[in-house]
Amino acid sequence: QRGVDATSEEEDDEDEKKMRDYQGKVGRALVNMARVYDDKSAYDAAMPRYEEALRIFRAVRGPRHETTAAVLNNMGEVHRKKGEYDTALERCFDLFCDELSILREVLGWLHVVTAGTLNNIGVVHENKGEYDTALERYNEALSIKREVLGSRHADTAMTLENMGNVHATKGELDAALPLLTEALFIM
Repeated sequence: QRGVDATSEEEDDEDEKKMRDYQGKVGRALVNMARVYDDKSAYDAAMPRYEEALRIFRAVRGPRHETTAAVLNNMGEVHRKKGEYDTALERCFDLFCDELSILREVLGWLHVVTAGTLNNIGVVHENKGEYDTALERYNEALSIKREVLGSRHADTAMTLENMGNVHATKGELDAALPLLTEALFIM
C-alpha cells in the first residue's frame, strides 16, 4: 500500500485554484463584453455572453454567490430592455427572484443591491401593467433605501419617482404628487 504524497496534493490544490482563478477571469471578461453589447442595445449578442458567464460563475463560485446574482440581474435587465415582459415574468422573473434570494442570503435584507433587485422586479411588473404588485416591490425597495442610504439619496429618489409614476398611470394623482415632489426635491 502506497502513502499519499502530500506535495502532489498541494500541487493539485494549487492547480485547481489557478484553474478557478482563470475561469473567474474568463467569466468577468464575458460579462464585460456582454455589458458593451448591452450598452450598444445589441441584446442578442449580450445574452449568450451573460449565459456563459453565468454557467462559469455557478461552477466556480457557486449558485448562491453575489457575482452569480449580478449576472442573473443583467440577464433579466436585457429581457426587460427588449420589451420581452412575458419572458421577464416567466424566465427572468425567476432570475430576479433567484437573484433576490441569493442577495438576501449573502448580503442580507437591508442592502442597497437587494433594494435594486426589488426595484427591478417592480419595473417588470409595472411594464406588464401589474401596478399593485409593482408598488409592493417599490415600497420594499424604498424602505431599504431609506434605511441604508437615507431619505435624501438619488437612488431613494428614483424609487419614489417610480412609485409616483405608477400612481399617476393608475389615475391616483393625489398619491402621485407627493411622491414625485419628494423625488424632485432630492434630485
